[in-house]
Amino acid sequence: QVHNMGGWKKYKMPTDADAFVKGYRRWYDKAGQPPHSPFATDSYRSSEPTKEQLLDRKSQHTDHCVSCSGALKNAVRIQSIMRGALLSCIAFAPAIIAQKAWKSLFSLLLGSMAAFQIKRAANFVEVSLTTGMANYPPPRNRPAGKGRGRELRTVEQGRRG
Repeated sequence: QVHNMGGWKKYKMPTDADAFVKGYRRWYDKAGQPPHSPFATDSYRSSEPTKEQLLDRKSQHTDHCVSCSGALKNAVRIQSIMRGALLSCIAFAPAIIAQKAWKSLFSLLLGSMAAFQIKRAANFVEVSLTTGMANYPPPRNRPAGKGRGRELRTVEQGRRG
């Protein structure tokens, strides 16, 4: 990014914490590129990443986090269990209708509705753990209206107001 703006000479690092970065850049500028650099390719620099690649939460976080990967496995497991429950409700419905057991049919209908809602919730958890597209744009970047976060201001604006 800095290379595209005109090089390191125009980039200012104002803090003392950047002393090692400055020293490394001075050394790198004197020593030159490493011997393997003509063969090295930067695949990320050659192409612009898509929104899905930038918001890929699964590879960036969920695969590495023990609690999130466990939650993802549980969400997938719950979805398959609820899918089986819904299919069994569909399979039993004709037999219950043939017996004209209306209370049982009503209970089956309520159970299937509950299974469907649980499956939807587990699907939402799965989507939330695998991609950032479910809640995009985030509340701080939404236009005015429902779901908009508070206005973000710079430090200077906060001091003035």
